[in-house]
Amino acid sequence: MKGRRLLMLSDLRSAHTKKWAEVLASEGMDVHIFGLTCATERFSGVTIHEGRISQKIANKGDGALIKLIYMKEIIRLKKLIKRLKPDVIHAHYASSYGLLGALTGFKPFLVSVWGMEVRSFPEKSVLHRSVIQFVLRKADVLFSTSEYMARGSKNWTDKEFVLTPFGVYLDDDASPKAGKAEDYNAADDIAPKNERDKKITIGCVKTIAEMYGQHVLIRALSEVIKEAPGYDIKLELVGRGPGMDDFKELAEKLGIGDKVIFRGYVPNEQIMAVHDGFDIEVYPTQVNESFGVSTVEGMSRGVPCIVSKRGGLQDIVEDGVSGLHFKHDDVSDLKNAILKLILDKDLRLKIGAAGKQRVRDRYDLKENARVMIREYERLLAQKK
Repeated sequence: MKGRRLLMLSDLRSAHTKKWAEVLASEGMDVHIFGLTCATERFSGVTIHEGRISQKIANKGDGALIKLIYMKEIIRLKKLIKRLKPDVIHAHYASSYGLLGALTGFKPFLVSVWGMEVRSFPEKSVLHRSVIQFVLRKADVLFSTSEYMARGSKNWTDKEFVLTPFGVYLDDDASPKAGKAEDYNAADDIAPKNERDKKITIGCVKTIAEMYGQHVLIRALSEVIKEAPGYDIKLELVGRGPGMDDFKELAEKLGIGDKVIFRGYVPNEQIMAVHDGFDIEVYPTQVNESFGVSTVEGMSRGVPCIVSKRGGLQDIVEDGVSGLHFKHDDVSDLKNAILKLILDKDLRLKIGAAGKQRVRDRYDLKENARVMIREYERLLAQKK
């Protein structure tokens, strides 16, 4: 696909957009992105075409009527297509960029579904459902970020989905926590010093909000500390969100305010170093998320992850093999899962190694981008 011109229709503010665009460019494609808003970060090797939609409007929930203003952008998009003459158009997120792409009539046209637009958006009204069905019908190829999302999307289309998860760049060097699962030997003490000293750092990299369950994690931590008195345990919550004040208050009320650290926002280019500082990661989401990028990032660094039995997280982590599951709203169940890993270092390291291998097998960003490229090539060959 070297020299082929790809026009992506996608949110310029999204870290996922940036990752996909830059990895496709690294594979030799001439990548352009049409966005509805301005970008918030620089893109490397990619040409961006920013829009003038305000952040305030863009941040409105899926299906908000004010977002009909997006349709004005169809004129700008058609002019850009005429000027660029792309070989392929690929829309990311079906309800906004997918609709714009479908309305241009351009072929070949591909759509990636990301989550809410095929879960909650179609449920709002008959009109919303018709929009999604129209976009999926117009697409020559449909991509999904997870098996869970592909299954859910079957409510709106009979077409098959090609799986292209949000992956990570793989680091060929051994992570600080683990090597390959098959090479693991409990006799090899590869644990970092903080583990030998019984200092355990639990991490969660996620928007801080009730829907993502950090309050469940804080309550579980309070119980864990009581049952593991020989350990110095702390929790680091990375990210911002509407739940910060309430969760700080909860930690203080439970008497563990000094054990819960709110680190705030960390730039994407620094996030892997953050994962390297954790001994265990917990993702206690209360909702059916389509995927769990932070979970995959942590696993890629050999960190054992505990996830709630909700949505796409269950597809990422094999319970008892490459991570642990717990019932999403059960504080006691989460407490037991955390204690299991804290009290058994060998298990912690073995699960971390298995998780790292699972990421290598399934969530290599470059390989997942090549899946997209193969679909582009197939459609262009049919077009000749």
